[in-house]
Amino acid sequence: MEKFDIIIYSEDALNNIWSGTPATTLTTSTPYDLQFNFGSVYDTIPAIQRYGDAPYCYIKVKYFQILETPAQFTTNEIYTLKVELNQSLPQTVQSYRSAVLNQPIRIGLQSSRVISVIPTGSASATYGDSTYDNEYVKCPNIFRGMTNIQLKKQDNSLATHLDKTNPYFMVISVGFDIDPELFNNAGM
Repeated sequence: MEKFDIIIYSEDALNNIWSGTPATTLTTSTPYDLQFNFGSVYDTIPAIQRYGDAPYCYIKVKYFQILETPAQFTTNEIYTLKVELNQSLPQTVQSYRSAVLNQPIRIGLQSSRVISVIPTGSASATYGDSTYDNEYVKCPNIFRGMTNIQLKKQDNSLATHLDKTNPYFMVISVGFDIDPELFNNAGM
């Protein structure tokens, strides 16, 4: 597998609002729901171009840091953070419950979008493993344009208490199977 690392600063997301001339003051940020243009990587890393036609890649969060303490997470009743993409993962499922008016509650499985589960270190929770060592999960090729990254609570709701005072730093590892046909298409 050929691997590439993406270093993400939440302040660099496309949907943040900056002010000043030049724009140096972060006015508005929603670190729980951010847009990134990973398709722009083709301008800076020529080696990734050979994977432009690859339908899938493998992704994992190698490192995650946010400006929030375990006590603040506890106050906001967040015991685990989930990092999700805007695309369903083809080999990962999660449970769900649907409650539609005048219909029975349905419980089942659906495609997941979770690429990482991060324990917050809250003293109000017990963890099977207080560290995280995420594995690669298969997902649609994230280098094909816009990618939305969401931070959610363990109950699947957005961690909306996070704002511009809670920036995060994340390192995502993206891997591709080495496919001779892709190399041939790139003239390799």
